[in-house]
Amino acid sequence: MKKLMKSLMLFAAAAMALTSCENEAMNEGIEANETVTMTFVAGAPESRTSVDVDNYTDENGKKIAKYSWNTTGEKLYFLQYGGEKIYKNQSEEGVIAEDGTATFNVTFTNKVDNVSTYSYSAIYPSTNFVAENDNWNSVEVKIPETQVFVKTSYDPAADLMVAAPIVAEYNDAKIHKLQFTRLAAVAKMNIKNIQADEVIRSIKFTLAEGTKFVGANANIDVENGTIVNSGNKNSITLVPFSDLKSTGEIIPVFFTCFPIEYTGDYTLTVDTDKATYSNSGTITTPLAFTAGNVKAFTIKAGERTEKSESIAGWYKISNLSELAIGDQVALVGTTKSGSYSMTGGSGSAAPAVSKVTFNADGSLASVASFTTFNIGKDGDNYILYSGETTTSWLYCTNDNNGVRIGTNTNKTWTITKHSKGSNFEFKHVGTSRYLGIYNDSNWRCYTSATATNFTSDKGTSDIAIYKYGVSGGNEGGGSTEPDEPETPAVVAPTINVDDQTDVPAEGVTNATATVGLGSPVGNWTYTVTSDVAWLTNMSLSGTTLTYTVAKNEAAETRTATVTITAKLSGQDNVTETFKITQAAAKVVEPDEPETPTIQTYTETFANYAPSSAATSYNLSGNFAGVSESGITWTYSGCGNPNQTTSDVNSLKSKGLTSSTGITMGKNGQVSATIPGNVTSVSFYVLTSSKATCSVTITNGTSTTTKTVAKSTTNKFEITDIKGNSGSTTITFKEASTQNRVTIAGLTYTK
Repeated sequence: MKKLMKSLMLFAAAAMALTSCENEAMNEGIEANETVTMTFVAGAPESRTSVDVDNYTDENGKKIAKYSWNTTGEKLYFLQYGGEKIYKNQSEEGVIAEDGTATFNVTFTNKVDNVSTYSYSAIYPSTNFVAENDNWNSVEVKIPETQVFVKTSYDPAADLMVAAPIVAEYNDAKIHKLQFTRLAAVAKMNIKNIQADEVIRSIKFTLAEGTKFVGANANIDVENGTIVNSGNKNSITLVPFSDLKSTGEIIPVFFTCFPIEYTGDYTLTVDTDKATYSNSGTITTPLAFTAGNVKAFTIKAGERTEKSESIAGWYKISNLSELAIGDQVALVGTTKSGSYSMTGGSGSAAPAVSKVTFNADGSLASVASFTTFNIGKDGDNYILYSGETTTSWLYCTNDNNGVRIGTNTNKTWTITKHSKGSNFEFKHVGTSRYLGIYNDSNWRCYTSATATNFTSDKGTSDIAIYKYGVSGGNEGGGSTEPDEPETPAVVAPTINVDDQTDVPAEGVTNATATVGLGSPVGNWTYTVTSDVAWLTNMSLSGTTLTYTVAKNEAAETRTATVTITAKLSGQDNVTETFKITQAAAKVVEPDEPETPTIQTYTETFANYAPSSAATSYNLSGNFAGVSESGITWTYSGCGNPNQTTSDVNSLKSKGLTSSTGITMGKNGQVSATIPGNVTSVSFYVLTSSKATCSVTITNGTSTTTKTVAKSTTNKFEITDIKGNSGSTTITFKEASTQNRVTIAGLTYTK
């Protein structure tokens, strides 16, 4: 294991000088202000990031924005790249030294075999790194679509910076200085016309559908420090870090986004404690958000709709559509013993239960003693921020007793209707654990929403959400005590299913059809039968019918009648039939057999040309075939061309027409591999009074042999040679360890 020490130098790498824009009317709703260049300094202990766009100028008198960034407690996501492989790891928390540099420690334990030098980069903040895909030029990042801003700056969790890569040895533990480029554009949205003394709850700024403004599915080129693909959301939601009360003057709101030059439709919605403001229009002159710069623009809050005067309280919600970012909520679970909310909870201890009471209208009473949350979102997932802050949140570890309120990076939850209950199911994204009450004593997280400890009399994972708001005449309210269930009237199903006419002859396994059942009431059971044996495994689950059709071997189509029967004790059966028709088997006419092509080749051994001085039989080598190209004959223990000439002349008396051949001595051998399947051969052979000749023809696993006796001068044929491997080896060999055998005039057919 090795440790890298990374020192962050706060260079103004992202502060590219741009010409300021003149104030320019966009339309009645938006007007452009200045584009301001940025510089960095370390510090700002009062918050992680702050921006001053009003009090600094460069040497030419041009406004610049001074950024202060306190990295103490922050983390970077480091990337190690080499051998076309990316390894990632989150750093330890950064610490600012007296000289203003921020130091981050990071440890890598992975390396690529035979690669010792790597490129290193880092992404800030670490939470906006999404995934690596071993593509150094396309690392996935995001800019959150929900941002929590302060009065002087954007949300630091919404920043996006990447360090220029450095190259270092894997075991190099020196301190390395990184230079960062800001890839996010910064916007200062000046909102006007909000009435004084109204507290801003949330702001939503939406551009035209399909605009890549914020969100995930974005990619950056680490090597060049550029964005290659922007986000997937066209809308940003902005929530104040703390109470933000309007004075009736312009309210500056900072946010970040991907660089974009935009013209088109927009919508602004501002929600306060007393009213909702809405402004829609069209931007006709481009509004340019550029990487590393602050773009200021002014926008009217729009039409004001005052909220009705009603009694505020904690009321139960029925649907997630009733939740909005910034809503205050309390979580309540009900066991056999009563209803409980949370109390306490920290980064080291699980929240305990606190028994709740209800007001006459069904709202929660005594909420002051409970742990409450405010709603945040990350895509489709939810964040439960503690109290009215966004500095800590509800999460769970990989432990049954691991429910915590703190700053763990895995802070998102999925909230869905409970699979067994009437309220909601909370599943922690980072650990895939479900939230619930254990033993009427504390809140726990198990790997199943139906774990035994949740389904006991003293447990539950069926969690009700109580939102702080107005009653609206018991809107979302109501007692948590269950009403006596009413016995519903029985309603018979109305079964409806289309005939299935497209079943192929080959058959199908687990085919499906949709069955309409209407709106039955009562515990109806369903059976499925047919009048044929080739239709099997039939079952109805919900409204999906599953069945298996065997292969049709016949040349005619065939049809089955299927009957679905619904039954309920004390009620008449309900039946419906439909048809399943299967196509006929295809009749395939046999092809006319092809007449094989016969090819005949003659090998005269004319390319075998030993020296006439070679009187012994000690030659070996190879030569090319004569009549078929690509054939190589290999020989050993051959020679004595004068004897070959004499023997060939003797073989002419048996019909040999060529004047060449090859003579083998003791154990001599001549062979070649012929492409294709040889079916017959003929050849001339002369054996001395002491020598015999063996002929072996091999095709795959099939072997054909023939032995020529001593003192033979004649022509031989071998027919009906077997084998279909695609190649044939022919071997002639002197088989009696005596001189001599002469071969000439070989003809083979394939």
